[in-house]
Amino acid sequence: ASSEVRGTVRLVAPEAFAYAIATPALAELRRTSPGVAVELVTSTRPLSARGAGFDLAVSVGPPAGSGMQSEALAAYALRLYAAPDYLATHPPIERVDDLLLHELVFYVDALLTVRELDLAPLLGGMRVGFGSTSALAQVEATRRGAGVGLLHSFIAEGDPALVPVLPSEVDFRLQFALSTRRESRGIAAVAAVREALIAQSHARRDQLIPPTG
Repeated sequence: ASSEVRGTVRLVAPEAFAYAIATPALAELRRTSPGVAVELVTSTRPLSARGAGFDLAVSVGPPAGSGMQSEALAAYALRLYAAPDYLATHPPIERVDDLLLHELVFYVDALLTVRELDLAPLLGGMRVGFGSTSALAQVEATRRGAGVGLLHSFIAEGDPALVPVLPSEVDFRLQFALSTRRESRGIAAVAAVREALIAQSHARRDQLIPPTG
């Protein structure tokens, strides 16, 4: 029956979620339900029902305004990572106070529009030495020794080019929310995409918050 579902669904999601969670879910959905066409748009900006052009949206924290049916999708962790060569050539990091001798790789402060991501001030005054609106650019910059990156653990953990830094001391927990526009509720193709995202998020929950040990 799923192969008979047809329609085009536009999903808006933050880049890291789109890359690691949404893309595998949507690719599998296309395999089982080829009648469902998907359009994946990356954005980290706060969402509003007044904004046009999407059926489903993943946001960090709840969306702004009304007109959307929102639900908790998955919790995830942001932790510190650095390249092995960087750690070998810079002052050692054994406690949080040592971070003051290092610069941060994170979002651009002046362009940060999601309050849940305003985390740099909580790191003891670390200065953002490499800022980017792209989460994947942050990962690559950290791999190349641009500083200590505050990265999505579901992308950075297990990367041989990255080493966890103070994972027990610095462990920010945020929440992805999934919202459906009022006009899109009840559409079978939208429901199929929603179910695929929920299933993939549930299957990857141990990667979204990896163990620290």
